[in-house]
Amino acid sequence: MRTSGSESASRNLAKRAANITAAVLKYAGGSAAVNELLGISIDRTRRWTKESIIAGYREVAEKWGISPSQLLGDHRASKVNLDPEYVAELQRLIGATSSQFPGGSREVCAAISFKPPSRPRKRRVRASNNSLQARRP
Repeated sequence: MRTSGSESASRNLAKRAANITAAVLKYAGGSAAVNELLGISIDRTRRWTKESIIAGYREVAEKWGISPSQLLGDHRASKVNLDPEYVAELQRLIGATSSQFPGGSREVCAAISFKPPSRPRKRRVRASNNSLQARRP
């Protein structure tokens, strides 16, 4: 029974990943030690409370006049340039919102009496079928 090329590539990739993982554990002292060597700090101790989420949203709303999601979207669309650490903090804030607020961002914005500016989506225009079909004489 032969396997397709993608299956064998997946097996080889999985095997290489397992070897790297074993080497990191054996020779580097684990992923925490590697992160420390690379200067990566992972803060798993931070607990987002409702108050800290509200404070984060209020800070963004007062400074930028938009919601954290809109600010992150503007950064990704290169409309505004943000510090990478600030972007990471925004991502954590947005991610923590649903854990404390079932209504998500809308609920937080309502709690701080902030209405994010409306940003209507740009509608896509479909190509007409006439232009795609061959014209008959």
